[in-house]
Amino acid sequence: MRENAELILKQRAHLYARPPEEPEPIDRDLIAVFQIGRMRLGFDVKFIDGIYRLGTITPIPCTPPFILGAINVNGRVCPLIDISALMGESAEEDYRVVVMIRSDGIEIGIPAADILGVEGAPEKLSKPEAGSIRSNEEFIDGITQDGVLILNLEELLKGNRLIVMEEV
Repeated sequence: MRENAELILKQRAHLYARPPEEPEPIDRDLIAVFQIGRMRLGFDVKFIDGIYRLGTITPIPCTPPFILGAINVNGRVCPLIDISALMGESAEEDYRVVVMIRSDGIEIGIPAADILGVEGAPEKLSKPEAGSIRSNEEFIDGITQDGVLILNLEELLKGNRLIVMEEV
């Protein structure tokens, strides 16, 4: 019986001594999908710096309605951009989380009501129907077959819409 136990222990030691198997790399882009107002929005996960519970929002005076204010995220003060208001939709929403977005040294928070998941990026996108979105569509890549609006965060972050040059 002792020999049997030693054999089992040697087999286990050999099994655990192997290096862990490398997961296969994902060869297609992934999008994170969020509920914001009545819209389901998605964007490339490579821009997501983190997802946090939405805390206290500090108002910023003399800013457009789509800038909800600023939040403190791990000691960093970041602007909070309401995508629904930026797109001309109703801004009345019970936001629970904030998705921190970072690209080219710019960091913003996008509040969301719910996290719906992560999906593979669709191969084909449709253009939104004319007039279905009231604002300029320069930062919208398209819409998926199941109705998720895909945002182009590079365009959103580098565009002039987020620059506020107002003096008091």
